[in-house]
Formats: sequence, structure tokens, C-alpha cells
Amino acid sequence: MDSAEFSLEIGRNWMTRAREQDPQGYQRTAWRLYCEAPDEILMAALLSELSAGLSEEALDLRATSEKARAVPAEDLLRSGMLALQVALEGLRHEDWEYVVERAQAMALDAMSRRADRPD
Repeated sequence: MDSAEFSLEIGRNWMTRAREQDPQGYQRTAWRLYCEAPDEILMAALLSELSAGLSEEALDLRATSEKARAVPAEDLLRSGMLALQVALEGLRHEDWEYVVERAQAMALDAMSRRADRPD
């Protein structure tokens, strides 16, 4: 397991505990903490939350685009994950709801651009 996978696993565990303690506000709490002190584990935790729907978006894109079907699904997902990470890093002073909306739009755009790019 490399350090990124380890951070992601710790982040998932952190989110699981936070969800148990505050089912309604755990994401906003994690976002606030990340904004106050950016941390690799909190970044991984937030990425794990945002990436939940990424596979479905990639499947939808592949279902509607011939170009997207020609791209390995892993490449689409990687592009989407990078966009999510950029959103988290770049929107640190924004409201959580806006970040979620913008991050999802950025991920879909990144996957679409990857599908349009030749190999």
C-alpha cells in the first residue's frame, strides 16, 4: 500500500467516525477543519466523500459517448479524481455546498475532456 492509498484509508476511517458522531454535518465539519489546516488525511477523507458518485458519472459518460467508450474507465476516473482534488485545493475559502457543486462539475468536465483527447 503506497502513501496515497494509506491516506485514503485513514481518511475513510476518519469520515466513518465523523459520520457516526454527526450524521447531518460531518462533511461541513471536515471541510471547515481542512480549510483551517489543510491536511493530507482530511483531503483524502473529503475526496472519498466526493468520489462516491464519480464511477456512476463515468459510466453515464461512457454510455452516451463513443469517444468515452474508447478511453479506459480508469483514465476517466483518474481525470475526475484529479479535478476533485483541484477543486478542494482551490476552493478552500468557499462554502461546502458550493465546493461540492463546483467539484462535481469540474470532475465531469475533466472526464469529458479526457474522452475528447486522443490517446
